[in-house]
Order: sequence, then C-alpha cells, then structure tokens
Amino acid sequence: MLDNCNGMHIKVVFLQPGPNAAFMNRLVAKATGGFCHVELIFPDVQRNQWLATSIHSNESLYLRTDKTFSNPGYTVLCLWITGEECCRMRQFAHKQFESNIQFDETGMYLALLPVQLFAARVGKTFCSKYVLDCLQHTGIPALQQYNSNIISPSKLWSILYKHERCVVGALHSRMQDLQNNDKTPLLHLLDA
Repeated sequence: MLDNCNGMHIKVVFLQPGPNAAFMNRLVAKATGGFCHVELIFPDVQRNQWLATSIHSNESLYLRTDKTFSNPGYTVLCLWITGEECCRMRQFAHKQFESNIQFDETGMYLALLPVQLFAARVGKTFCSKYVLDCLQHTGIPALQQYNSNIISPSKLWSILYKHERCVVGALHSRMQDLQNNDKTPLLHLLDA
C-alpha cells in the first residue's frame, strides 16, 4: 500500500481559512495570498500507515496518525519522491519531533517580510518553515534555493504547484461524503 521501491507520493496539505477562522489565520492568508496553514503527510512504511506532521500556534510539533482533515478548506498537493528521499525527510521529521520543537510566533510574523532580518530561533518553527525544511531534507535540488525562514503557506504552495513532481488533488471533495460530526481519521483516504 505505502511502499514502492521506485518512489511514492507524499502529500502537502494546505488550509484556506473560512470566514469564522481565527483572526491570525485570516491575517496570514490575507497577507500572503490565501493559505494560512500547511501540513505534510508521508508514509511510515514500517507501520503501514500515514503520518501527518506540522505545528500549530502555541503548540509543539506533532507526528500523528489520527489527524482528521474535517475542515473543507483543505487542498492537497501530491509530490512524487523516491524511497531514499522519503527516508531522509522522515528521519528529519522524527528528529525534530523528538527535540520537542515549539511554535515560533515571532518567526511566523517575520516570515511575512520579503527578506530575513534575524537568525532562525533554535528550537522553534512555524508550519510553512517546518514543512519546507522537511522537503529540503529530501535533497530535491529545486527546493534547496528557498529560505525556509521567510516562507508562508501561500508562497510554499506557489513553489510546489509549479514543481515537475507535483500532482494537484482536492481532499475536501472526499470529505463531503462524511457526516459533519464524523471525526474518523481521514489519513486512510489519502491512499488514492
């Protein structure tokens, strides 16, 4: 199901906030072009399951198998990577998780500027920085040129959307079949 010696798809999931979303989410989306959050979903081949990883405001970085994507504002980009690239990315994500990385609110706001003004803060990150850092650990040459300290979810979308390994999908279309109150983990729906 998840393992392919020649390669696999990973998912980069972007969130467009609705009108009732938190102010910070609406501000980030408005200031940067539409998206306020990004998550990475990749296979844990040993356990034959998908892992979702990112970070939310005032929380620590997470790796979860029970993530629900019940918000209809989610859109998915799939990236084709080799098994080796996925292994490097997965190792980085696990190392960051084990280091108990915390949310960097200051860094998130500074990322809205066109240039980096301060050094990255050790032990802290924000969603788009973390996801790009993970993707850069794949070793894909075209992703190495970007500074993760000044990346927004919308800017990351623009970079990945144009990438030759990208396939666009829409997670929200699959969720319409679920009941509004159903909180069943949706990672299994990503196998397609």
